[in-house]
Amino acid sequence: MEDEKKKKRNKKKKNKQTTKTTAEDGGDQNHIYVSSEANDYSQDSETATMTTAEIQNGQLDVNRHQSNGTQPAILAEAEKQPWLKREAILEETIKGLQEEKDYYIQKEATLEETIKSLRNESDSHMEKLVTLEETTKQLRNENDLHTQKEATLAEAIKQLQNKMIHTHKRR
Repeated sequence: MEDEKKKKRNKKKKNKQTTKTTAEDGGDQNHIYVSSEANDYSQDSETATMTTAEIQNGQLDVNRHQSNGTQPAILAEAEKQPWLKREAILEETIKGLQEEKDYYIQKEATLEETIKSLRNESDSHMEKLVTLEETTKQLRNENDLHTQKEATLAEAIKQLQNKMIHTHKRR
């Protein structure tokens, strides 16, 4: 990661040097720096000064030598190659990231559906729990009423038995 950042920085410096006029040559507007590593991301930057006229006439090859007949289009194409490779790598990375994003979006939707389903299930269980609590309360009340009724009846039986015993004794 850090190496890529250094490479980018160095590449930007190289690109700036390619078009910048040299102050060391006394500000001569006819000299510019040309990178000899057009197809390489190397951190070494061999540069040579060439006159603007030599470059425009196509008298420069990729290996820093002057040669008549080298086309500027070939040099421009050679300089484009690293950028085209970089663009292809970036497009592939974008494609991979888009696929990953789509996967996570789909996963998120699935998880949201699961959450919704679990919430519905939880709500249903809560309703059943409330119903069961109400039923339990109602049954306890009924039980209390029956217990009171039983106690009342038991007391009535006792009283009747006592009456019967007293009545039999008097006879």
